[in-house]
Amino acid sequence: MENFEFHAPRALAEVYALLDEHEYDARLIAGGTSLITFMKQQLVQPDHLIHLGKIDALRGVEIVDGEMVVKALTTYRELETHPLVLEHAPQIAEVFSHVATMRIRESATIGGGLSQGDSAQDGPGLWLLLNARVVLSSNNGEREVAMNEFIEDYFTTVIEPNEVLTEIRIPLPPTHAGFAYSKFLPRSEDDYAAVSVGALTTLGTDGKIASARLTLGSVAAIPVLVPAEMLVGQPTDTDLINAVAESLRELVDPLDDVRGSAAYKTDMAVVFARRTLQSSLQRAIR
Repeated sequence: MENFEFHAPRALAEVYALLDEHEYDARLIAGGTSLITFMKQQLVQPDHLIHLGKIDALRGVEIVDGEMVVKALTTYRELETHPLVLEHAPQIAEVFSHVATMRIRESATIGGGLSQGDSAQDGPGLWLLLNARVVLSSNNGEREVAMNEFIEDYFTTVIEPNEVLTEIRIPLPPTHAGFAYSKFLPRSEDDYAAVSVGALTTLGTDGKIASARLTLGSVAAIPVLVPAEMLVGQPTDTDLINAVAESLRELVDPLDDVRGSAAYKTDMAVVFARRTLQSSLQRAIR
């Protein structure tokens, strides 16, 4: 790593001032589980490192106006165990309880992980599945960005150099919705997935699909959201599930890497989408 100047502000106003002053020469750091790795690999070499750990305004989980508000410094482990998460959105706890190792989950923060813009992580696909919005703040004010617009390309997000990701706002999932999440880990439990799939579905009184969200991670530059019209209004039979899963071959665009070839990942996307969608529909309550 190259030399850098370390800053430890105690208020967001100080963070905004530092970002306004240093712009592209500065990077924000929280748990550091992703950024430090990038710095060691010399993929990122900031002249100024701004640590957010002393800013209490960036901590906590709340329920506000029927939505869950997760502040940026909330760790994966906190989401896994937080009473409000377990009561109102257990889907979040279920996903983050299977991310990497306990050591990583106790350090990695929601804002830090999401800011990397890495669709291979579990967070982006889950937040897209739950129709979340990302809140970005600066001296110019606050703006919300829908999760399906937040990541633009590999490791590229819409965050401007003077902005801080302060929180994520998540509509509470319906209590009668069927949820399922699965991922294919070809190497080890603490590795990124070669393919991850999430499904959230509800059924109407007629037994047909009333609403559906199906997302895939690690199979394109950004998380993939399957068009809802492929599922809504359809019966929950095996033919539909197989047809939707096979159609994903045209939606995914994975890379060859150490976790498998693009062709292999495409096949696994079909397999895991079929399994995950079927599990979600079986868990949905009419």
